[in-house]
Amino acid sequence: MEDSSLKNNDNNLKRRYIRAVISVVIICFMVIIGYGFLARATKRDDSDFKYRPFFEEDTDYDVMFFGSSHMRNAIFPMQLWNDYGITSYNCACNGQSIPATLYTSEVLFKYHKPKIAVLDVFHVGSWGQGYYYSGNAHEAIDSFPFNLDKVDIVKNIYPDDIHMQIELLMPFSIYHNRWNEFNRTMIKQGIGIDISKNKEKGAESKIGIKKPVEVETVLGIEEERMGLQYVSEFIDQCREYGIQPLIINIPYKAVENNLEWTEAAMKLAEEKNVMAVNFQNMDTIDFDIDVFDESSHLNPSGARKVTEALGKYLIYNFELEDKRNNSAYGNWNLDYEEYYNYLVENINNYDDYKITLMLLNNSNFKAELTYTEDYKPDQIERKLLKNLGENIEVIKAKSDSINENIDADIKLTIYNTKNGKEMINKYYNVNKDIKLINKTLM
Repeated sequence: MEDSSLKNNDNNLKRRYIRAVISVVIICFMVIIGYGFLARATKRDDSDFKYRPFFEEDTDYDVMFFGSSHMRNAIFPMQLWNDYGITSYNCACNGQSIPATLYTSEVLFKYHKPKIAVLDVFHVGSWGQGYYYSGNAHEAIDSFPFNLDKVDIVKNIYPDDIHMQIELLMPFSIYHNRWNEFNRTMIKQGIGIDISKNKEKGAESKIGIKKPVEVETVLGIEEERMGLQYVSEFIDQCREYGIQPLIINIPYKAVENNLEWTEAAMKLAEEKNVMAVNFQNMDTIDFDIDVFDESSHLNPSGARKVTEALGKYLIYNFELEDKRNNSAYGNWNLDYEEYYNYLVENINNYDDYKITLMLLNNSNFKAELTYTEDYKPDQIERKLLKNLGENIEVIKAKSDSINENIDADIKLTIYNTKNGKEMINKYYNVNKDIKLINKTLM
């Protein structure tokens, strides 16, 4: 009896032990799942918005673009697709230094190896090792899968800053306090539902018009040399991966010292037998109408001009297949439909007269402008109208009224270029400022 009792006790102990182990495993599993949910739900979504399409793309890119916000706002991959059948992604991030670009691009090349990698040398070397502030670093790095590559990026950018290393590798440590902001969007984000999608393949349209001021950066000799050194390392890195590097400079209002160092970067590329294009010297844009802010970030009109110029350069100098009719890239045509709808939304949502004219600098749209003698366009408006060339027809009204039911001095009718269908009518009055007084959607 004693042996039987001992065996029963042993069995009971084993069962309790197994149940305890299973309970611990379940609890650990639930903690991990919960942590993952909270980490996804509370983090900023701008990094996923920026890079999710990149990581989800099954096919490779012909071209990848790198640099700071000047590159991000200046090159439109979907325009390159529509015009030339080039597949590309804009990997440039706000405030990103050339050293940080070097470290992140090496990891991005492991996911997609393009034929060409384009680096913009805006303010070459002026930001040293890292970023202006941590928000830019989070935007550029948070969406990267957690692995040794991500650890290396963070350690290279912030080699002596343990606090920033922890913050970037474990972003929940700073985002957890957003729990009191919980909403449906954050819950969907936590369970992995796709909330939003970057329709511009990594680019970012900055919509506005402002005259820029001259940008001046005071650099020390060591910073300047360091900047050129990192450009050289970027070129070498591309070659190691079998990628053709291309060095460019997006135009901006710059003082002479900055232009000298841009030319030094161009000369460095030449010495290393790498193609280089300095758009600063090509009168590609008009600083009165093609810029979003005082810092010379390009608006969609300026970006379309630079993208068109770069697209022609790529087609002329590199062997790139037109993939528009390639069935393997059919998803790009679907993505372009979404991008087109995004362009229409912008034209519909921005009622400002000048901004609307700026947004119409796009091959997808044509316009007809009817005006009364009360409309006296200022210098900027004249430039914006001239900017549209044959894509706009300007008609003087035969009477002092454009529409008997609407007291308007300007009627702007916008058409879809491909099918000729009328899309939007906007009516403006010029009594004081040019103000939208009526809008009809077709």
